[in-house]
Amino acid sequence: MNNNKNTKKVDISMENIKDLINKIRKHKNKKEELIQKIRNANDIIKTKINKQNEIAKIVKINKEERDKIAEKVKEYLDKIKKLPKKNTVENPIKLKKWINKLDWKIQTEVMPYEKEKELTKKIKELKIKLEEAEKEFKELVERKKLEMELASLNKEKKLHHSTVIAYSNEWKKIQKEIDKIKKEKIKLSSKIDEINKTLRQLQKSIDEIKKKEGEEKIRRIETEIKEKEKHQRRLKDKIKEKTKIILEKFKKKKKLTADDLLVLQASNEEIDLQEKT
Repeated sequence: MNNNKNTKKVDISMENIKDLINKIRKHKNKKEELIQKIRNANDIIKTKINKQNEIAKIVKINKEERDKIAEKVKEYLDKIKKLPKKNTVENPIKLKKWINKLDWKIQTEVMPYEKEKELTKKIKELKIKLEEAEKEFKELVERKKLEMELASLNKEKKLHHSTVIAYSNEWKKIQKEIDKIKKEKIKLSSKIDEINKTLRQLQKSIDEIKKKEGEEKIRRIETEIKEKEKHQRRLKDKIKEKTKIILEKFKKKKKLTADDLLVLQASNEEIDLQEKT
């Protein structure tokens, strides 16, 4: 009776140890998955930051160009303000014709000295007006030229500004994505903290069992679990390989054996025969 009771007690202890070891391995695997997710998140963040740096360079270049053009625009506006908007004196061509007409009259007509003197004085006045008119005409041409160049500069400035806005918005969009990933990382880290806490508790239980049962027993059970997992992986790989061969066989419309069907069932592959045919 006593021997049976002791055996039963040992069996329960063995099961407890296996359960604890399996839980530890399960939590460690989960922890590794979470750590890998954090690594992946870090890689994504790094890629996005590199993209932001590229965008920042483009924004900087376009801002500098926009600001340079803005300075030029100010210069052009200052120049244009100093030039006339429209004619304030007579047309120079009309004045030239008038001067030539009076000059011709003096040269070809016989007239009293006083009349000639009057016409000569008039020609002199008209020449002064002509000089003013020609100067104004040149300024009006210059104004027109500057206004055309100004329009081109404003168009270029607007293009650089639009580029700055578009890329700045893209930078902000990427930043939101980075912030979202960072929040996910915090959640993952919290889960890892919870797992670490659970692992400490489980390890504490294992350590207590080690004191009572000895480390050798624990190592033996761990080895047993590892061997079982290796066997399961080998079996899974074997079934997977056989499944590929069977599916290839099925595609070629070859007859499947009972063993083939068992392998498919074991692989947990779902095949809609009607759809395949």
